[in-house]
Amino acid sequence: MQNHSILWCIEHIARELDVAVLSGIILAKKYHKNVKFELLSRLDNLPDSYHPSVILLPYCYSINDGYIKKCFSKWPNSIFVNLAWEQIFYNANQTYKLPRDYFSRQCVYHHAWSKKRVNTLKSLKIPSKHIFLNGHPAYKLYDDPYKTLFISRRQLAEEFGLDQKKKWVFFPENYSWFFYSPDTIKKILKDGQNEQAVKTMQSFCEKSFEEVIRWLDRIVREGADDVEVILRPRPTFSLSYFKEKLHMMQSNISDRIHVLKTYTVREWILGSDIIVSSFSTTLIEAALAKKSIYMLQPYRLPSELWADWYKYIDTIKTYTEFKLISASASKSGNYSVLNIWARKNFFHNSDPIYGLADIIGKLESKPLTTLINFRKEREMEEKTDSKLWNNQYFLSLGKVKNVIFGKKIYENIDDESIFDREVSQRLTSYRNHINNSI
Repeated sequence: MQNHSILWCIEHIARELDVAVLSGIILAKKYHKNVKFELLSRLDNLPDSYHPSVILLPYCYSINDGYIKKCFSKWPNSIFVNLAWEQIFYNANQTYKLPRDYFSRQCVYHHAWSKKRVNTLKSLKIPSKHIFLNGHPAYKLYDDPYKTLFISRRQLAEEFGLDQKKKWVFFPENYSWFFYSPDTIKKILKDGQNEQAVKTMQSFCEKSFEEVIRWLDRIVREGADDVEVILRPRPTFSLSYFKEKLHMMQSNISDRIHVLKTYTVREWILGSDIIVSSFSTTLIEAALAKKSIYMLQPYRLPSELWADWYKYIDTIKTYTEFKLISASASKSGNYSVLNIWARKNFFHNSDPIYGLADIIGKLESKPLTTLINFRKEREMEEKTDSKLWNNQYFLSLGKVKNVIFGKKIYENIDDESIFDREVSQRLTSYRNHINNSI
């Protein structure tokens, strides 16, 4: 067994790493656990001698998910925990993004943000003892003392040439269906998503993104003396790919729109005055930060993209409305209803960051019995099959194919170049805060 007894798999730095490092520090101090943080895309680089006792997964829908299969093939004796970093869904994803096979429903532990999530998992016949109700750890980052960990508005202004005196309008983009490649869409359809729903969402996202970009471009040209606009791509897509798609849509877009992917949404939410987006859950985060929030809807939202929490947000349907809220000198206070809703539903534990560390720290030292039985069945199957499922050469083929056919062009390759530095910086910065609070 290596010194690192827990492998914390990260899909997106911006979404997951703050919570991972904070909980990892708590695990080390309180439970004497050693945690290794690694990107999903770099799991192949781990040595064969490395054998974690616990593997924390960012998602777990099926054993056939590429990285899940890889983890189970390489470490079949480990305990698997589904951290499930997506638990707030619009209609089209309510069923699509749920555990859907025996492995994901019976062989892993599940981290739940809300009672609604617990009930959903139970409806899938997932045993109650496999489910841990905790809350949303990342939402706690907007409370003291955690929010003091992030750099200030002044520091952001200095680093990116922004004017602190202007009103900052932050737009964390979430028109993902416009950006997905044809290969990704094929994979989504193969996994069970409805084809007509996909077409509807693609069409809506393309025309909405195009119109919203016109609004952003116009606002900086007409009100450049009063407004700073910060546009942030989703973590899924590389900055270069996003900019390429952006300029294909509007070639003469103003350079007064700051297209930035540095830092997480948290720094930008905390530093900005107004947060606008499409149907992004970052609006919930902005409400927790007590910021003015608006959902941009230049076109009517299709039912496939609807979620109940949208009713707690003011919507902007025209450029005139957008210009008015951008020019307003007063803070709207329109975050309060969504703030109350989020705190009621996603703070079962008063501090979900500590709660997550406690869940992991108290896990039994052996895998679930169902996982042990599942492993035995797979081993028997492999004896009669060609054994290709477990062959490292074939596990690598998908990665080679992705590079050849361009998947890496739009996937988030940004994280791979900065991951080690980001982990190191957070460990150094966050240790003092944790050491002073335990």
